[in-house]
Amino acid sequence: MRSVKKLLVVGCGRSGTRYASKVLRLAGLDVGHERDGRHGRVDWRCVADPSAAGRYGLVLHQVRHPLRVIESFHTAGKVSWGLIAKADPDIVVGPLLRDCVRYWVRWNQAAERMAARTYRVEDMASELPSILAACGMGPGADLSKALSVCTSDHTRRGHPKHGARLPSITMADVMSDAGDDVVPLLRLARRYGYELS
Repeated sequence: MRSVKKLLVVGCGRSGTRYASKVLRLAGLDVGHERDGRHGRVDWRCVADPSAAGRYGLVLHQVRHPLRVIESFHTAGKVSWGLIAKADPDIVVGPLLRDCVRYWVRWNQAAERMAARTYRVEDMASELPSILAACGMGPGADLSKALSVCTSDHTRRGHPKHGARLPSITMADVMSDAGDDVVPLLRLARRYGYELS
């Protein structure tokens, strides 16, 4: 029987999963980005396999501002879109902006169903102590290194791995191109604490 690891963090790709894995490692949790560490992993792809949640003691759902994810996912490659299409064929039907909007909504809904709770990556500094406590790490943990990177790193434009230049997506672009997918986007964004205007 496979042992249960402490933590799995899921969400959309480009929602700050690499950033979250870095912060959690600096706080003392051996979590990998898109791979298992001794304590768990941070991996958007696990949403495609909900049974993965059973291999972890705690599953958390991380969200990021929808326009930042939509902008960044414009540079996603064929492998990422192929995984998404296999998991939920209704997401990838075109055009690209509409697919990115639909992806943010449906992938987050699926991730939320897997998770014990949802938090915003923008709130990582204030969320970190409760995440660590839920993983059994006492209040004496030295968070200074982890908190030192809890800056605006997660909101920078471009993807650090690929160095891609991102398009600038506005709510006006979404309103004109995303059709029926705008209302679910607005509702879910508001529920997560993001006001889109």
